[in-house]
Amino acid sequence: MDTILKVKGLSKKYNDFYLHHINFELKHGSITGFIGENGAGKSTTIQSILNIIDYDSGEILFNGEFFGRNRNDLKKRIGYVGDNNKFYDDVKLKVIRDFVKDAYSEYWDEKFSEYLIRDLFNLKLDMKIKELSKGMRAKFSLALAMSHNPDLLILDEPTSGLDPIVRNQLLEILNELAQQKGTTIFFSSHITDDIEKIAQKIIYLDNGSILLNEEKDIIFNRFKKISIDKINSAQIDKLKEIGVLVQGYIVLDEQELKKQKIYNLNLEKVVLDEVLLLLKKQKRNDRMK
Repeated sequence: MDTILKVKGLSKKYNDFYLHHINFELKHGSITGFIGENGAGKSTTIQSILNIIDYDSGEILFNGEFFGRNRNDLKKRIGYVGDNNKFYDDVKLKVIRDFVKDAYSEYWDEKFSEYLIRDLFNLKLDMKIKELSKGMRAKFSLALAMSHNPDLLILDEPTSGLDPIVRNQLLEILNELAQQKGTTIFFSSHITDDIEKIAQKIIYLDNGSILLNEEKDIIFNRFKKISIDKINSAQIDKLKEIGVLVQGYIVLDEQELKKQKIYNLNLEKVVLDEVLLLLKKQKRNDRMK
C-alpha cells in the first residue's frame, strides 16, 4: 500500500510538555490506532497534523505533498472528528449539515450523507443539537466527516464517554468504511479494547514520545506472557527482571528471551494493556541505565 500521510520529526514544546520527534506513516486504506494515556500528546499530535496549532519543527506530507496552513485543497480530502465537537445547542442539524455541505461542495456525496444521517444513524435533520445524546452527537459528527468521502479520516477519542453498544456500532462503521470505501482511518483512544478490535497498526505514545509503532499482528506475535504457576522459583526472578508482573503473569518480549537464551516456556497470548505496561517498564529501565 502507498503512503497517504507521513509525519517526520514532529516536535512541539509547551511549558511543561514536550512532544518529541514524532515519526510515523499511514498507508492507504489502513486503520491505525493511536493510543496513550490522557495527556500523552495524542491531541497535540493530531492538531499539529491538521494545522489547528503550530508545531515547532518537523514535516507533514499528505499524498506526497507538504501539508501546510494554506493547503485548503488537501485539507478538503481529510475528515476530522474531535472528542468534543462544539455546536450551538439551539441550532438544527440541517443548518449544520448545509454549512458543511457548502464547505465541501465539490466532494459532497448527498446520497451517502442521507444514508448516514437518516438510515444508518436514525437522526432527523429538524432536531436541535440540544436534543441529542452524546452518542447521537458523535454519530452526527462522524456522518458530517464522512459525507465528503475523505481519503483520510482522523478521529480524536471518538468513543470517549460512549456506552459500550454505541462504541461498538461506531467501531463497526469505521471498519466497514475502510474495507468498502478504502478510507484511511487514524483514530486516537485511551481505550485499548477499541484499538485492539479494529486497528491493523498500533502507535503508542507515552509522555510525548512514541514507544511502539508496529503492525498489530507483529505485536501479538512478539509479546507473550507466562503464568508464575508454570515456572520454577529459580526462573521467576530472572523473568521478572526482563518482564513485568501483571495479575499472576509475567509479560515478556520474545526478542529479549532470545537474547537471554531462555527457551521452552509455556507462553500464552497477551492483551494490549499488558504490552503497554511492559513497554513503560522498559522505558523506565532505559532511563536508569
